[in-house]
Parts: sequence; structure tokens; C-alpha cells
Amino acid sequence: MLAAVKTVYLHVGNFKTGTSAIQKYCSDHRGELLAAGVDYLQSARSSADRTSHAGLPLSLYRRYDAFVPDWYDDEESYDEVAAGVASEMEASDAPAVLISSEEFYRLASCPEEVRHRAMADLKALFDGCDVKIVIFVREPLEFLISWYNQVNKSLLPVRRF
Repeated sequence: MLAAVKTVYLHVGNFKTGTSAIQKYCSDHRGELLAAGVDYLQSARSSADRTSHAGLPLSLYRRYDAFVPDWYDDEESYDEVAAGVASEMEASDAPAVLISSEEFYRLASCPEEVRHRAMADLKALFDGCDVKIVIFVREPLEFLISWYNQVNKSLLPVRRF
């Protein structure tokens, strides 16, 4: 699909591992990343979260009637989002691109048929690229505490974990 081989760093989350902070940093420092040869793409960012590339996995899940969070209400189809990503990658002079979304992590919980079809779509999008998957994990108890505290954020007093 691309004229020159690019390295695609696909940062897939996991939730509660600092992904949002990484995305905010990359979005805020896009120019510096470009100068270093890494393009933090502008396309595939959802209207609800302008720092991550949630539009790519979530439009893909919608395509196959898989779970899509209520907060994601963008109308673009997967084909439109993928075309934007492919176009931006091809136009970029950077030898590498970085795409980041926790929502890629949800792919593991999709039905097998959805996983296979979604993976085929992503492989087609990145055909000819050197794809590197980046994932952070967290010590399980620390992850549980962070998740519990996140879920219980509210205006009402709630016992901490």
C-alpha cells in the first residue's frame, strides 16, 4: 500500500498503564517527534479523545458489530478512517509512524470471527510496513488498585481500595 517501507509502532495500551499520559505527550510534542523521524499521526483521532487514535480500532469494531463504548459516536466508517491513516502515512516524510490507542486492547475480548476479520483489515492497512507492537503491563495488584480507584471516581465519598 505504501511506496516506501515505514516502521509502524502500534501502541495497544493496556488500560491503566500510563497510555493516556503517553498519548498526551506525543500529541503535545508532535513536532519534536517528527524532527526525530516519528510521525504521531493526526488522523484516526476520535472527536471525544483528540490525543489517541481510538477512531481506528473503534470504527473497525463497529464494522463487525463488536462492542463500541458509548462515548465513541464518530460517524466515519472504518474504510474512511483507514484511508485517512494510509494517506497520511504515505504523505509523511518520517520513516516511522506511531499509532496509539488503548482500544486495540479490546480486540482480545472480541469473538473469534471478529478478531480474525479485524486482524485481516489491519494487516491490509499496514501491508508493506514493518509493524512493531508496543504494550505496557503493570504489576497485577497495582493494576487492580488503579482500576478500582478509577471506576469509583465520583462526587460521592467512596472507600479507597
